[in-house]
Amino acid sequence: MVQYWCVNFDNQQCLEHGLKSSCWMMQYQYGDENGNLFQGSHNQKGSITKNWNRVKRFQVGDWLVAYLAKAKSPSGKSLFAIGRVSVPPSPAKHISSVDAYLTQKDSHGFDSGVIHYHDAPAFYEDFDDPWRANDGLSRYAQRVAVES
Repeated sequence: MVQYWCVNFDNQQCLEHGLKSSCWMMQYQYGDENGNLFQGSHNQKGSITKNWNRVKRFQVGDWLVAYLAKAKSPSGKSLFAIGRVSVPPSPAKHISSVDAYLTQKDSHGFDSGVIHYHDAPAFYEDFDDPWRANDGLSRYAQRVAVES
């Protein structure tokens, strides 16, 4: 059965790049062995785990309804995009699993290429995309592919 998911974009830049690249992007990643923290990974381990478990439930054909979290609207949130979940881009340089990532609770060793997750058919990571947020560090490598 098709499911509908409400997702948010962190900022306008992320929204624009996601629309251009046909994906919803997130920056949930455990800290790595070099001490790098990603989107508050030092105090958001529960949120990181919850969101990685959630992407396992996204299926090709589901719908994403995306909003910009800090939009200026009466409700504080505004609809900016909808898209049907699609197959991640190919080819993958690496194959992994969400379960393995969650078991390690540490940023994985991949820092280049596209990674597909066999237990999350619509989820992937793209470490080759050169785009970065305003801070120059956040690259939002975790993604769900969507049709434009």
